Amino acid sequence: MSRLDSRTLPGNTFHEIKLDHDYLDSFIEMIAEKLAIDERHLKDLKSLEETWNPNWNNSGIWPLISPLLNYFREEISRLERSIAEIVPRVDKLKRSPPLDEFSPPKVFDDLEPMYQKEQDALKVAHKIDSGRIGICYWGVKSPYQCLVLDQDRNYRRAVWRQHKAVDQATSWYTENMPTVLENHQQRTEDVKSCVQSILIQYSGVSSELSASCSTSIRRMAAFSSTTFISLRHDQAERERSHILLRKANYMNPLDEFHPAQPLLGLGPEGLPSVILRVIEAYDASGNEWDEFSKAEAPFDKVFELERKCIQSDLPTLLKEYNRSWKLELSYTLFMSDLPLLVIADGDAKQYRDGIPRSRMKVLLNRSAPSNRAEILLMMVKLIDVFKGIKGQYEHDVFVRTSRYLTHRKDAANIIKSIWRKWDIMNDSALPDGVERNWDKEKARSSLIWAKTRESYSSHVV
Repeated sequence: MSRLDSRTLPGNTFHEIKLDHDYLDSFIEMIAEKLAIDERHLKDLKSLEETWNPNWNNSGIWPLISPLLNYFREEISRLERSIAEIVPRVDKLKRSPPLDEFSPPKVFDDLEPMYQKEQDALKVAHKIDSGRIGICYWGVKSPYQCLVLDQDRNYRRAVWRQHKAVDQATSWYTENMPTVLENHQQRTEDVKSCVQSILIQYSGVSSELSASCSTSIRRMAAFSSTTFISLRHDQAERERSHILLRKANYMNPLDEFHPAQPLLGLGPEGLPSVILRVIEAYDASGNEWDEFSKAEAPFDKVFELERKCIQSDLPTLLKEYNRSWKLELSYTLFMSDLPLLVIADGDAKQYRDGIPRSRMKVLLNRSAPSNRAEILLMMVKLIDVFKGIKGQYEHDVFVRTSRYLTHRKDAANIIKSIWRKWDIMNDSALPDGVERNWDKEKARSSLIWAKTRESYSSHVV
Protein backbone atom coordinates (compact mmCIF):
# COMPACT_ATOMS: atom_id res chain seq x y z
CA MET A 1 0.00 0.00 0.00
CA SER A 2 2.94 2.34 -0.66
CA ARG A 3 0.72 4.41 -2.96
CA LEU A 4 -1.39 5.52 0.01
CA ASP A 5 -0.24 8.70 1.75
CA SER A 6 -0.58 7.86 5.43
CA ARG A 7 -0.41 11.56 6.31
CA THR A 8 -3.74 12.25 4.61
CA LEU A 9 -5.52 8.98 5.37
CA PRO A 10 -9.23 9.67 5.89
CA GLY A 11 -9.99 10.14 9.57
CA ASN A 12 -6.51 11.37 10.57
CA THR A 13 -7.72 14.94 11.06
CA PHE A 14 -10.39 13.82 13.52
CA HIS A 15 -7.97 11.56 15.39
CA GLU A 16 -5.45 14.40 15.69
CA ILE A 17 -8.19 16.77 16.84
CA LYS A 18 -9.26 14.08 19.34
CA LEU A 19 -5.65 13.86 20.52
CA ASP A 20 -5.58 17.68 20.84
CA HIS A 21 -8.87 17.45 22.75
CA ASP A 22 -7.48 14.82 25.14
CA TYR A 23 -4.32 16.86 25.69
CA LEU A 24 -6.43 19.91 26.46
CA ASP A 25 -8.49 17.84 28.92
CA SER A 26 -5.35 16.81 30.83
CA PHE A 27 -4.03 20.38 30.65
CA ILE A 28 -7.30 21.70 32.11
CA GLU A 29 -7.16 19.05 34.86
CA MET A 30 -3.66 20.30 35.71
CA ILE A 31 -4.97 23.90 35.86
CA ALA A 32 -7.79 22.77 38.15
CA GLU A 33 -5.29 21.05 40.45
CA LYS A 34 -3.14 24.21 40.54
CA LEU A 35 -6.27 26.19 41.41
CA ALA A 36 -7.00 23.73 44.23
CA ILE A 37 -3.47 24.31 45.55
CA ASP A 38 -4.07 28.08 45.44
CA GLU A 39 -7.36 27.64 47.31
CA ARG A 40 -5.66 25.54 49.98
CA HIS A 41 -2.94 28.17 50.23
CA LEU A 42 -5.58 30.90 50.61
CA LYS A 43 -7.33 28.89 53.30
CA ASP A 44 -4.02 28.44 55.14
CA LEU A 45 -3.29 32.17 54.91
CA LYS A 46 -6.71 33.02 56.37
CA SER A 47 -6.19 30.48 59.14
CA LEU A 48 -2.82 32.08 59.83
CA GLU A 49 -4.41 35.55 59.98
CA GLU A 50 -6.83 34.30 62.63
CA THR A 51 -3.86 33.47 64.88
CA TRP A 52 -2.66 37.04 64.94
CA ASN A 53 -2.71 38.70 68.31
CA PRO A 54 -5.20 41.58 68.20
CA ASN A 55 -3.02 43.58 70.58
CA TRP A 56 -0.12 43.70 68.13
CA ASN A 57 -1.42 46.79 66.41
CA ASN A 58 -1.40 48.72 69.72
CA SER A 59 2.03 47.52 70.77
CA GLY A 60 5.44 49.06 70.28
CA ILE A 61 6.46 46.45 67.80
CA TRP A 62 3.68 47.37 65.36
CA PRO A 63 5.84 49.61 63.18
CA LEU A 64 8.27 46.71 62.88
CA ILE A 65 5.80 43.98 62.00
CA SER A 66 3.04 45.87 60.21
CA PRO A 67 4.71 46.02 56.77
CA LEU A 68 4.83 42.24 56.61
CA LEU A 69 1.35 41.80 58.07
CA ASN A 70 -0.04 44.33 55.61
CA TYR A 71 1.65 42.36 52.80
CA PHE A 72 -0.03 39.19 54.09
CA ARG A 73 -3.40 40.95 54.08
CA GLU A 74 -2.78 42.23 50.55
CA GLU A 75 -1.72 38.76 49.44
CA ILE A 76 -4.95 37.28 50.85
CA SER A 77 -7.10 39.94 49.20
CA ARG A 78 -5.41 39.73 45.82
CA LEU A 79 -5.28 35.91 45.83
CA GLU A 80 -8.99 35.82 46.74
CA ARG A 81 -9.87 38.10 43.81
CA SER A 82 -7.66 36.05 41.50
CA ILE A 83 -9.31 32.75 42.46
CA ALA A 84 -12.78 34.27 42.14
CA GLU A 85 -11.90 35.34 38.58
CA ILE A 86 -10.29 32.06 37.53
CA VAL A 87 -12.73 29.48 39.00
CA PRO A 88 -15.69 30.17 36.64
CA ARG A 89 -13.43 30.09 33.60
CA VAL A 90 -11.90 26.75 34.55
CA ASP A 91 -15.34 25.32 35.38
CA LYS A 92 -16.55 26.36 31.91
CA LEU A 93 -13.60 24.62 30.26
CA LYS A 94 -14.27 21.45 32.26
CA ARG A 95 -17.82 21.36 30.85
CA SER A 96 -16.62 21.17 27.25
CA PRO A 97 -18.72 18.56 25.34
CA PRO A 98 -16.99 15.32 24.28
CA LEU A 99 -16.12 14.52 20.67
CA ASP A 100 -17.42 10.94 20.75
CA GLU A 101 -20.74 11.77 19.08
CA PHE A 102 -18.85 12.97 16.01
CA SER A 103 -16.50 9.96 15.80
CA PRO A 104 -15.95 8.65 12.25
CA PRO A 105 -18.13 5.60 11.51
CA LYS A 106 -16.68 2.09 11.22
CA VAL A 107 -16.69 2.49 7.44
CA PHE A 108 -13.44 4.48 7.74
CA ASP A 109 -11.75 1.25 8.88
CA ASP A 110 -13.15 -0.43 5.75
CA LEU A 111 -11.90 2.17 3.23
CA GLU A 112 -8.40 0.75 2.85
CA PRO A 113 -9.48 -2.94 2.70
CA MET A 114 -12.24 -2.03 0.23
CA TYR A 115 -9.75 -0.10 -1.90
CA GLN A 116 -7.26 -2.99 -1.79
CA LYS A 117 -9.95 -5.54 -2.69
CA GLU A 118 -11.02 -3.39 -5.65
CA GLN A 119 -7.40 -3.10 -6.80
CA ASP A 120 -6.84 -6.85 -6.41
CA ALA A 121 -10.05 -7.60 -8.30
CA LEU A 122 -8.96 -5.21 -11.06
CA LYS A 123 -5.65 -7.05 -11.43
CA VAL A 124 -7.53 -10.33 -11.78
CA ALA A 125 -9.95 -8.77 -14.27
CA HIS A 126 -7.05 -7.57 -16.42
CA LYS A 127 -6.07 -11.20 -16.89
CA ILE A 128 -9.41 -12.03 -18.52
CA ASP A 129 -9.10 -12.83 -22.20
CA SER A 130 -11.80 -10.38 -23.23
CA GLY A 131 -11.61 -11.31 -26.87
CA ARG A 132 -12.16 -15.02 -26.35
CA ILE A 133 -14.72 -14.61 -23.59
CA GLY A 134 -16.49 -11.82 -25.49
CA ILE A 135 -17.22 -14.18 -28.38
CA CYS A 136 -18.96 -16.44 -25.87
CA TYR A 137 -21.09 -13.60 -24.55
CA TRP A 138 -22.14 -12.26 -27.91
CA GLY A 139 -23.10 -15.74 -29.03
CA VAL A 140 -25.42 -16.65 -26.20
CA LYS A 141 -29.14 -16.08 -26.40
CA SER A 142 -29.99 -16.59 -22.75
CA PRO A 143 -28.20 -15.59 -19.54
CA TYR A 144 -28.86 -19.14 -18.36
CA GLN A 145 -26.04 -20.18 -20.69
CA CYS A 146 -23.53 -17.58 -19.62
CA LEU A 147 -23.36 -16.03 -16.15
CA VAL A 148 -21.09 -13.08 -15.56
CA LEU A 149 -17.58 -14.45 -15.05
CA ASP A 150 -16.58 -15.03 -11.44
CA GLN A 151 -13.59 -12.71 -11.89
CA ASP A 152 -15.76 -9.97 -13.38
CA ARG A 153 -18.52 -10.49 -10.81
CA ASN A 154 -15.99 -10.16 -7.98
CA TYR A 155 -14.60 -7.03 -9.63
CA ARG A 156 -18.05 -5.48 -10.02
CA ARG A 157 -18.97 -6.19 -6.40
CA ALA A 158 -15.64 -4.86 -5.14
CA VAL A 159 -16.24 -1.61 -7.03
CA TRP A 160 -19.82 -1.38 -5.73
CA ARG A 161 -18.75 -1.94 -2.13
CA GLN A 162 -15.89 0.53 -2.48
CA HIS A 163 -18.33 3.12 -3.83
CA LYS A 164 -20.67 2.53 -0.90
CA ALA A 165 -17.87 2.95 1.64
CA VAL A 166 -16.67 6.15 -0.08
CA ASP A 167 -20.21 7.58 -0.08
CA GLN A 168 -20.63 6.91 3.65
CA ALA A 169 -17.20 8.35 4.52
CA THR A 170 -17.70 11.44 2.33
CA SER A 171 -21.10 11.99 3.92
CA TRP A 172 -19.43 11.97 7.34
CA TYR A 173 -16.97 14.66 6.22
CA THR A 174 -19.82 16.81 4.87
CA GLU A 175 -22.09 16.42 7.89
CA ASN A 176 -19.62 16.36 10.80
CA MET A 177 -16.18 17.80 9.98
CA PRO A 178 -17.28 21.48 9.77
CA THR A 179 -18.83 21.23 13.26
CA VAL A 180 -15.78 19.40 14.66
CA LEU A 181 -13.40 22.05 13.26
CA GLU A 182 -15.57 24.91 14.48
CA ASN A 183 -15.92 23.43 17.98
CA HIS A 184 -12.20 22.70 18.17
CA GLN A 185 -11.33 26.25 17.16
CA GLN A 186 -13.77 27.63 19.73
CA ARG A 187 -12.26 25.47 22.43
CA THR A 188 -8.77 26.76 21.67
CA GLU A 189 -10.18 30.29 21.94
CA ASP A 190 -11.71 29.42 25.32
CA VAL A 191 -8.45 27.91 26.56
CA LYS A 192 -6.55 30.92 25.27
CA SER A 193 -8.88 33.30 27.11
CA CYS A 194 -8.64 31.28 30.33
CA VAL A 195 -4.84 31.06 30.25
CA GLN A 196 -4.55 34.77 29.56
CA SER A 197 -6.81 35.51 32.53
CA ILE A 198 -4.81 33.21 34.83
CA LEU A 199 -1.52 34.79 33.80
CA ILE A 200 -2.89 38.29 34.28
CA GLN A 201 -4.16 37.38 37.76
CA TYR A 202 -0.89 35.73 38.74
CA SER A 203 0.99 38.76 37.51
CA GLY A 204 -0.97 40.93 39.92
CA VAL A 205 -0.66 38.51 42.82
CA SER A 206 3.07 38.02 42.61
CA SER A 207 5.30 40.85 41.40
CA GLU A 208 8.24 38.44 41.34
CA LEU A 209 6.51 36.58 38.52
CA SER A 210 5.40 39.69 36.62
CA ALA A 211 8.27 39.61 34.12
CA SER A 212 7.68 35.96 33.38
CA CYS A 213 3.92 36.50 33.27
CA SER A 214 4.28 39.47 30.92
CA THR A 215 6.36 37.40 28.56
CA SER A 216 3.80 34.60 28.73
CA ILE A 217 0.94 37.06 28.22
CA ARG A 218 2.61 38.47 25.10
CA ARG A 219 3.15 34.98 23.86
CA MET A 220 -0.46 34.02 24.50
CA ALA A 221 -1.64 37.24 22.84
CA ALA A 222 0.33 36.28 19.75
CA PHE A 223 -1.51 32.98 19.55
CA SER A 224 -3.91 33.00 16.61
CA SER A 225 -6.69 30.44 16.61
CA THR A 226 -7.24 31.22 12.91
CA THR A 227 -3.67 30.26 12.05
CA PHE A 228 -3.91 27.23 14.30
CA ILE A 229 -7.13 25.87 12.83
CA SER A 230 -6.16 26.67 9.21
CA LEU A 231 -3.64 23.84 9.37
CA ARG A 232 -6.44 21.43 10.26
CA HIS A 233 -8.62 22.83 7.48
CA ASP A 234 -5.84 22.26 4.95
CA GLN A 235 -5.17 18.76 6.25
CA ALA A 236 -8.87 17.85 6.07
CA GLU A 237 -9.03 19.08 2.46
CA ARG A 238 -5.99 16.99 1.53
CA GLU A 239 -7.61 13.95 3.11
CA ARG A 240 -10.76 14.45 1.05
CA SER A 241 -8.66 14.15 -2.12
CA HIS A 242 -6.99 10.95 -0.89
CA ILE A 243 -7.20 7.96 -3.20
CA LEU A 244 -9.24 6.06 -0.59
CA LEU A 245 -12.02 8.64 -0.99
CA ARG A 246 -12.06 8.43 -4.78
CA LYS A 247 -14.57 6.12 -6.34
CA ALA A 248 -12.81 3.42 -8.34
CA ASN A 249 -13.48 3.24 -12.06
CA TYR A 250 -14.95 -0.04 -13.29
CA MET A 251 -13.59 -0.97 -16.73
CA ASN A 252 -15.58 -3.76 -18.32
CA PRO A 253 -13.13 -6.50 -19.33
CA LEU A 254 -15.74 -7.93 -21.73
CA ASP A 255 -16.31 -4.56 -23.42
CA GLU A 256 -12.74 -3.64 -24.35
CA PHE A 257 -12.23 -2.27 -20.85
CA HIS A 258 -14.49 0.71 -21.47
CA PRO A 259 -15.33 2.64 -18.27
CA ALA A 260 -18.78 1.65 -17.02
CA GLN A 261 -21.08 1.74 -14.01
CA PRO A 262 -21.76 -1.89 -13.04
CA LEU A 263 -25.39 -2.94 -13.21
CA LEU A 264 -24.93 -6.67 -13.79
CA GLY A 265 -23.50 -9.06 -11.24
CA LEU A 266 -23.91 -6.92 -8.12
CA GLY A 267 -25.41 -9.76 -6.09
CA PRO A 268 -27.91 -9.51 -3.24
CA GLU A 269 -26.29 -6.36 -1.86
CA GLY A 270 -26.36 -4.23 -4.99
CA LEU A 271 -28.95 -5.75 -7.34
CA PRO A 272 -32.14 -4.81 -5.41
CA SER A 273 -31.43 -1.08 -5.64
CA VAL A 274 -30.81 -1.36 -9.39
CA ILE A 275 -34.01 -3.36 -9.92
CA LEU A 276 -36.03 -0.83 -7.89
CA ARG A 277 -34.79 1.99 -10.10
CA VAL A 278 -35.82 0.02 -13.18
CA ILE A 279 -39.24 -0.66 -11.64
CA GLU A 280 -39.68 3.02 -10.81
CA ALA A 281 -38.92 3.81 -14.43
CA TYR A 282 -41.78 1.58 -15.66
CA ASP A 283 -44.39 4.21 -14.73
CA ALA A 284 -42.41 6.94 -16.45
CA SER A 285 -42.93 5.29 -19.84
CA GLY A 286 -45.99 5.87 -21.99
CA ASN A 287 -45.81 2.52 -23.72
CA GLU A 288 -48.27 -0.28 -23.03
CA TRP A 289 -47.87 -4.03 -23.25
CA ASP A 290 -50.28 -6.90 -23.40
CA GLU A 291 -48.03 -9.75 -22.36
CA PHE A 292 -44.71 -10.61 -20.84
CA SER A 293 -41.67 -10.06 -22.97
CA LYS A 294 -40.33 -13.36 -24.27
CA ALA A 295 -36.71 -12.19 -24.47
CA GLU A 296 -33.91 -10.82 -22.39
CA ALA A 297 -31.88 -7.69 -23.07
CA PRO A 298 -28.70 -8.61 -25.03
CA PHE A 299 -25.48 -8.17 -23.13
CA ASP A 300 -24.12 -5.67 -25.63
CA LYS A 301 -27.14 -3.43 -25.00
CA VAL A 302 -26.71 -3.73 -21.24
CA PHE A 303 -23.00 -2.99 -21.55
CA GLU A 304 -23.91 0.06 -23.61
CA LEU A 305 -26.27 1.20 -20.85
CA GLU A 306 -23.53 0.66 -18.25
CA ARG A 307 -21.21 2.88 -20.31
CA LYS A 308 -23.84 5.60 -20.53
CA CYS A 309 -24.31 5.51 -16.75
CA ILE A 310 -20.86 7.09 -16.42
CA GLN A 311 -22.24 10.31 -17.90
CA SER A 312 -25.85 10.19 -16.68
CA ASP A 313 -27.96 8.57 -13.98
CA LEU A 314 -29.87 5.35 -14.62
CA PRO A 315 -33.44 6.73 -14.16
CA THR A 316 -32.78 9.44 -16.75
CA LEU A 317 -31.32 6.97 -19.23
CA LEU A 318 -34.21 4.53 -18.79
CA LYS A 319 -36.62 7.17 -20.09
CA GLU A 320 -35.20 6.43 -23.55
CA TYR A 321 -36.48 2.83 -23.45
CA ASN A 322 -39.98 1.37 -23.62
CA ARG A 323 -41.50 -0.81 -20.91
CA SER A 324 -40.89 -4.07 -22.71
CA TRP A 325 -37.18 -3.41 -22.94
CA LYS A 326 -37.06 -2.44 -19.27
CA LEU A 327 -38.68 -5.76 -18.44
CA GLU A 328 -36.09 -7.51 -20.63
CA LEU A 329 -33.38 -5.58 -18.79
CA SER A 330 -34.79 -6.73 -15.44
CA TYR A 331 -34.76 -10.32 -16.64
CA THR A 332 -31.13 -10.04 -17.72
CA LEU A 333 -30.13 -8.39 -14.44
CA PHE A 334 -31.66 -11.26 -12.46
CA MET A 335 -30.60 -14.15 -14.65
CA SER A 336 -26.99 -13.07 -15.26
CA ASP A 337 -26.25 -13.32 -11.54
CA LEU A 338 -26.67 -15.98 -8.88
CA PRO A 339 -30.23 -16.29 -7.47
CA LEU A 340 -31.19 -13.81 -4.76
CA LEU A 341 -33.22 -16.47 -2.96
CA VAL A 342 -31.64 -19.90 -2.89
CA ILE A 343 -34.39 -22.53 -2.69
CA ALA A 344 -33.04 -26.04 -2.18
CA ASP A 345 -34.50 -28.92 -4.20
CA GLY A 346 -35.87 -30.47 -1.01
CA ASP A 347 -37.66 -27.26 -0.02
CA ALA A 348 -39.06 -26.79 -3.52
CA LYS A 349 -40.46 -30.31 -3.44
CA GLN A 350 -41.76 -30.16 0.14
CA TYR A 351 -43.50 -26.80 -0.32
CA ARG A 352 -44.54 -27.10 -3.96
CA ASP A 353 -48.15 -26.29 -2.94
CA GLY A 354 -47.14 -23.41 -0.64
CA ILE A 355 -45.48 -22.96 2.72
CA PRO A 356 -47.30 -22.42 6.05
CA ARG A 357 -46.59 -19.32 8.10
CA SER A 358 -44.96 -21.37 10.85
CA ARG A 359 -42.20 -22.61 8.50
CA MET A 360 -41.43 -19.38 6.64
CA LYS A 361 -38.87 -18.02 9.11
CA VAL A 362 -36.84 -21.23 8.98
CA LEU A 363 -36.93 -21.30 5.18
CA LEU A 364 -35.94 -17.64 4.80
CA ASN A 365 -33.15 -17.98 7.34
CA ARG A 366 -31.43 -20.52 5.13
CA SER A 367 -32.58 -19.19 1.74
CA ALA A 368 -32.23 -15.40 1.92
CA PRO A 369 -29.18 -13.20 2.65
CA SER A 370 -28.99 -10.79 5.56
CA ASN A 371 -30.63 -7.96 3.59
CA ARG A 372 -33.70 -10.04 2.83
CA ALA A 373 -36.06 -7.19 3.80
CA GLU A 374 -34.68 -5.14 0.92
CA ILE A 375 -34.97 -8.13 -1.43
CA LEU A 376 -38.54 -8.94 -0.37
CA LEU A 377 -39.65 -5.31 -0.71
CA MET A 378 -38.26 -5.39 -4.23
CA MET A 379 -40.12 -8.68 -4.82
CA VAL A 380 -43.44 -7.09 -3.80
CA LYS A 381 -42.89 -4.16 -6.18
CA LEU A 382 -41.92 -6.57 -8.96
CA ILE A 383 -45.08 -8.61 -8.43
CA ASP A 384 -47.10 -5.38 -8.52
CA VAL A 385 -45.62 -4.68 -11.94
CA PHE A 386 -46.35 -8.18 -13.22
CA LYS A 387 -49.92 -8.12 -11.90
CA GLY A 388 -50.48 -4.83 -13.68
CA ILE A 389 -49.75 -6.39 -17.08
CA LYS A 390 -52.91 -7.14 -19.02
CA GLY A 391 -54.03 -10.71 -19.60
CA GLN A 392 -51.84 -12.41 -17.02
CA TYR A 393 -52.92 -15.46 -15.04
CA GLU A 394 -52.04 -15.15 -11.37
CA HIS A 395 -49.97 -18.32 -11.35
CA ASP A 396 -47.92 -17.04 -14.30
CA VAL A 397 -47.03 -13.96 -12.27
CA PHE A 398 -45.52 -16.04 -9.48
CA VAL A 399 -43.83 -18.44 -11.90
CA ARG A 400 -42.10 -15.49 -13.53
CA THR A 401 -41.19 -13.97 -10.16
CA SER A 402 -39.83 -17.33 -9.03
CA ARG A 403 -37.67 -17.57 -12.14
CA TYR A 404 -36.33 -14.08 -11.51
CA LEU A 405 -35.51 -14.49 -7.82
CA THR A 406 -34.75 -18.20 -7.46
CA HIS A 407 -33.83 -19.22 -11.06
CA ARG A 408 -36.40 -22.00 -10.89
CA LYS A 409 -40.07 -22.33 -11.80
CA ASP A 410 -41.09 -24.91 -9.19
CA ALA A 411 -40.82 -22.40 -6.32
CA ALA A 412 -43.75 -20.31 -7.58
CA ASN A 413 -46.05 -21.28 -4.72
CA ILE A 414 -43.30 -20.60 -2.18
CA ILE A 415 -42.92 -17.10 -3.60
CA LYS A 416 -46.69 -16.65 -3.55
CA SER A 417 -46.89 -17.76 0.09
CA ILE A 418 -44.14 -15.35 1.12
CA TRP A 419 -45.83 -12.52 -0.79
CA ARG A 420 -49.19 -13.24 0.85
CA LYS A 421 -48.18 -14.08 4.41
CA TRP A 422 -44.85 -12.41 5.28
CA ASP A 423 -44.51 -9.15 7.25
CA ILE A 424 -41.41 -7.67 5.66
CA MET A 425 -40.97 -4.76 8.07
CA ASN A 426 -41.12 -6.95 11.18
CA ASP A 427 -39.32 -9.90 9.55
CA SER A 428 -42.00 -12.32 10.68
CA ALA A 429 -45.13 -14.03 9.42
CA LEU A 430 -48.28 -11.92 9.31
CA PRO A 431 -50.94 -12.74 11.93
CA ASP A 432 -53.44 -15.44 11.02
CA GLY A 433 -56.25 -13.94 8.97
CA VAL A 434 -54.05 -11.19 7.47
CA GLU A 435 -52.67 -11.42 3.96
CA ARG A 436 -51.21 -9.29 1.21
CA ASN A 437 -53.73 -8.73 -1.56
CA TRP A 438 -53.62 -7.15 -5.03
CA ASP A 439 -55.73 -3.99 -5.25
CA LYS A 440 -56.63 -3.73 -8.91
CA GLU A 441 -58.04 -0.21 -8.64
CA LYS A 442 -54.92 1.20 -6.96
CA ALA A 443 -52.66 -1.08 -9.04
CA ARG A 444 -50.65 -2.13 -6.00
CA SER A 445 -50.71 -4.71 -3.24
CA SER A 446 -51.74 -4.00 0.34
CA LEU A 447 -52.28 -5.83 3.63
CA ILE A 448 -55.88 -6.69 4.53
CA TRP A 449 -57.94 -8.86 6.85
CA ALA A 450 -58.99 -11.74 4.62
CA LYS A 451 -62.53 -12.08 5.98
CA THR A 452 -63.57 -8.42 6.23
CA ARG A 453 -61.29 -7.07 3.45
CA GLU A 454 -60.47 -4.19 5.79
CA SER A 455 -57.01 -2.64 5.69
CA TYR A 456 -54.36 -3.93 8.10
CA SER A 457 -51.51 -1.74 9.38
CA SER A 458 -48.24 -3.42 10.24
CA HIS A 459 -46.52 -1.65 13.12
CA VAL A 460 -42.77 -2.10 13.38
CA VAL A 461 -41.93 -3.70 16.72
